[in-house]
Amino acid sequence: MYWRKAIVALALFLCGCSTLNPEFSSIYHTKPNNDLDIINAYFMIEDGKIAKASEIFYELYQNSKDEEFLKESAKLALSSRSNLLYKIMDELKGDDVETLRLKIGYAISIYELDEAKKLALKLIKKDRSSQNYILLANIYAFEDNQKKSIQLYKKAYEIDKSEDNMVRLMSIFNDFLGDSKSAINIANSWIEQNGCAHRACYALLDLYSNLADFDNMVRIYEKLYLENESSQYLVNALEVLLYKEDYKGAKNLLKKYEFNDDLLAQIHAQLGEYKEAYNLAARLFEFTNNIEYKAKMAIYKYELSKTKEIELIIKLFEESVYELDNSLYYNYYGYLLIDHNIDIAKGLELALKAYALDPKSAYIADSVAWGYYKLKRCDEAMEWIDKITPEYLEQKEFKAHYNKIKKCIKEKR
Repeated sequence: MYWRKAIVALALFLCGCSTLNPEFSSIYHTKPNNDLDIINAYFMIEDGKIAKASEIFYELYQNSKDEEFLKESAKLALSSRSNLLYKIMDELKGDDVETLRLKIGYAISIYELDEAKKLALKLIKKDRSSQNYILLANIYAFEDNQKKSIQLYKKAYEIDKSEDNMVRLMSIFNDFLGDSKSAINIANSWIEQNGCAHRACYALLDLYSNLADFDNMVRIYEKLYLENESSQYLVNALEVLLYKEDYKGAKNLLKKYEFNDDLLAQIHAQLGEYKEAYNLAARLFEFTNNIEYKAKMAIYKYELSKTKEIELIIKLFEESVYELDNSLYYNYYGYLLIDHNIDIAKGLELALKAYALDPKSAYIADSVAWGYYKLKRCDEAMEWIDKITPEYLEQKEFKAHYNKIKKCIKEKR
């Protein structure tokens, strides 16, 4: 475990160092006599040949004895774990801030955490920056001195409460100290003072997601919406609520922000609030003249009153299903006509239309089977119900239909 911790420590150190992007640093602008070699080195970095770039800078150092080249070579050698690393570091003699950071990185890379700690303490005396306190805190963390590491992390955060530092500190507490509670408290405190910036809130969302804390995920998505006015955040919040099957929460969200009345009607139906679902669908039809709302009104009215208002239900279906040509509505209307013996032949015809559009649906196959059964064509009914997979046949309604069809065949024989 110790060597793994050291590798992670080095990774964190390198993240804190200057980047390795192939940009022309101050070296290029101050060393005109070596510009071609410097350009070549940066192209090496761009191609991922970091160790080779380190060698070029080391050769430049040997020719010029300029410490800037040696530091650049050391930085690249640390990143690439170059074979020249030991030799380069042996020649790095200064104790300025940049050199100390390179020496700390090297000490971590060879698992000399005591030496890294000593150098980090020296570094902090020269530069009491948040970054350096975090570096020292990392070393204590990998020595399993959690108390000291937490103290230093908090000190780093007191110095610099930027969003970047907050997110980094969150990650340290959550990923390396296993203290998700502190990570969440840090993020929430920062967001309370600074608002729900994208990066901060996304990082907090990740934490809540890992903890399956759906209520707080919804809260953060709402915050993002209120600060950014993008309806996508409300969609995200709604997805979370529907995933946890919190239909009341979904209803409240939809009503609060009034951003999807169609879905609100479906949520009302899911909650058995068919009167509200019907009224909302009726209002949507009035506003849009979209006939699909008539089909939905028919379904909601049936669920609300069953056959008490059958004439209205049939009228709504007749005015919508044929034009919509949708398997769901064909099947619903067809099954209604079959099951209530209103017009079995027509119901079967509608169920077969639905099947042509969606041949994999167990519900449609059941409707067709039930239509044939009602017409006393039990052998054909059995052929259709046999299309249904066993897991569906375990459901109450499917099982009841299957048993009746099976009994019908036996009686005929």
